[in-house]
Amino acid sequence: MEQISNEKSRQTKRLAIEMYLEDMGLRAIWKMLKISHVTVFQWINQLGQTMELPKRQEGIAVVELDEMHTYVGQKKTIDGYGLLLIDME
Repeated sequence: MEQISNEKSRQTKRLAIEMYLEDMGLRAIWKMLKISHVTVFQWINQLGQTMELPKRQEGIAVVELDEMHTYVGQKKTIDGYGLLLIDME
């Protein structure tokens, strides 16, 4: 059985993260690259902590809730969900 290395190149680390971002599971990455799925998870977690979420400068003018309205409209009772509130200023 092949030994799993503790030290990987930056290129391998980048490839593992790209594979994860393309929807490949941690264990599938482990099988392909021979890197512990825990190590891949730690790399992804470290990267996530350094990233900043995009921030919107201007306010939101319109929010469309068509699908929610259709879902709520199909309910047989009004118990179990709140009323849809819209701020029209």
